Amino acid sequence: MDPSQDQWKIAQHYSHEAAALRQKAEDFSNRALVYEQLFGRDSEWVAGARLLAQFYQEEARERERLAGSHVGVAGGRPPLYPPGLPPR
Repeated sequence: MDPSQDQWKIAQHYSHEAAALRQKAEDFSNRALVYEQLFGRDSEWVAGARLLAQFYQEEARERERLAGSHVGVAGGRPPLYPPGLPPR
């Protein structure tokens, strides 16, 4: 097995995590807007939701950075064949 395939799998994993974290960040940003309408701008609910949105956004950026570093180790190009299949 080509070691770069492992790096691509790891990069894919981090990219999928980043996408899920970005979705959570968006969800909490939307919640903050709803909470602001319900409880007012200075509510702890609003502040908490915004902090969580910021946290998830930062974590998503970190996962993208990690994915990029694994892409770099893999040679910067995706494999020519799917992971787990031997080259022809």
